This record gives sequence, C-alpha cells and structure tokens, in this order.
Amino acid sequence: MGLGIASYCLLWGGDYFVFKVNSPAYIVDKIRSAEKQGGTVELTDPDFNALLELSMRNKTLSGNLKVKGLYAQITDGKLKMYVPISYRGLNLIILSTGDLVYKDGLVVFQPYYIQVGKLQLPIGFVAKKLHSYSIAGGTIQDNGFVEMPKEVFPFHLTNLTVSGDKIVLVLDKVVPPQPQVVEHNPSPGSSSSPSNKGNSKVDLLKRGQSQLSEVYGSVKTAPEKEVIRQIQAVVAKMVDNPAYPFAAESQNVKAQYNHLSPEEKSDIKDAILMNMDTGTLREIKGTFGL
Repeated sequence: MGLGIASYCLLWGGDYFVFKVNSPAYIVDKIRSAEKQGGTVELTDPDFNALLELSMRNKTLSGNLKVKGLYAQITDGKLKMYVPISYRGLNLIILSTGDLVYKDGLVVFQPYYIQVGKLQLPIGFVAKKLHSYSIAGGTIQDNGFVEMPKEVFPFHLTNLTVSGDKIVLVLDKVVPPQPQVVEHNPSPGSSSSPSNKGNSKVDLLKRGQSQLSEVYGSVKTAPEKEVIRQIQAVVAKMVDNPAYPFAAESQNVKAQYNHLSPEEKSDIKDAILMNMDTGTLREIKGTFGL
C-alpha cells in the first residue's frame, strides 16, 4: 500500500469530485522496482494520478489557457479524465471518457466525447480551439486525440494496456549505467563525436544545476539539504568535465542517503520529482541511483 495518499476535492458548478493521489515518490519507486527485472506493473487510480501530477510539475501556460490539474478515474477498461482549467478569466472543467493506448512511442488518449462544464461539444471543435496548447507535455491533435511522448514519464515504457480498473505498464529491464572511461588520445579517424556528446551532456547538467537549487530550497531537514548539496557539488564537477569519474562520490552520496529516515528519503524524492524535468531526472537517477 502506498504512503501519503492525498485526496483532492473539486467543487465545480454544483458538482463535487474527489480524487485520490498517491505519493509521486512511492509510485516511481514501485515502477523502478519493476524496471530492475523488466515486466509489468499495475496502476490504480491513485497511482496513475501520481504520474499525472508528475507530468504537471511544470504546468504549461499558453496564451489565455492555464491547466490547473489533471485527474483520472479508471473504470471498465476506460479512462475518465477531469481537467480543471482557467480560460480567458473563466474557471472551467473539461470532462472526457475514452481509451488509453500505447502506439509508436506515444501514450494516446482517444476521447469518445468532450464536455466543457455542463455542455458537450463536438470533439473537432474543441480540438481546433486547443490544438496549439500543451497539456502535461501532451499535444492535442485535430481528431481530439491527446498524444504524450513516453519520455514525459521517468521510466522506460514499452507498452500500456487498460484492464478493468487498472492500467498495466510493460517496462524494459534497466541496466545501471557505467561510469564513463576517458579516452585521452582518440584516434584521428574515430567516427564518434565526443565534443557533440559532451556539449549535449553539459547542457543537461547545467539545467540540472538550476533545478537542484529549487530542490535544495524544497527539502526540510539539515541531513536532506546535505545530500542535495553533495549532489550539487558532483554535478558542478561534471559540468566542468562531462567525463568526470563520479562513481566514488556518487556512492558516498548514496551511502549518506541510505542513512536518512524513511520520511527524509520521501521528502528528497518528492522534491526531485516535483522540481526536475524528465531529462535531468534521468541523469540524476543514473548518476546517483536515487
């Protein structure tokens, strides 16, 4: 059973909605445990809502539209979505029931209908109005389908099905990355491009530095802050040298993290999940194993 399940209540136009949301840290741990062996993991409503909350951590503001949340209920193999929004100063809620499928590296929601408040509108009309907006990393297509690249989520997804009141994820087995070996004298004819790879990694690490500052400000206790401070120090060295041999220091960070209380570990994971994007999140996961 997950720890820290929260209940969210929406009162909208006289209707009352209650959604349960698991701790993002708990559900990511659950999925990562399955990744170690590969295979499947089942998600309940609170589990899936935790993933939606993760995808919403950098809420998209586009023009007059602000998405305030994203909630789901899974029933009879279908997904019912509730999306509270603010549009041109009006508070509205979008409701829709449809199929959730995985296709060509995309998680796709295929609606049967779209309802805004009490009014059911043609799917094509709503899609045209919202086509230019991004919701939780997903884009709305002309046919009303909402497509989210699998990279929005911090795990290695290969398939997804909905069965009864659960979503079943199929996951790749994840092999922990090995520290890079520095090649001091690469051959002139080498076809690889270390400079380009290094520049890309540096850009990612620099973004991670900025986001780690937000993480540091979000954690509470002195031991939690010390773990984040050590991560920041290692990341700074890797920015200066993308091939920096980080293995020993990352093990020290992991050891210090393992001495934290369960509550402190959960605080750190929640702070990282809520303040870092998917790319930097994967880099931190791969480097420090948190």
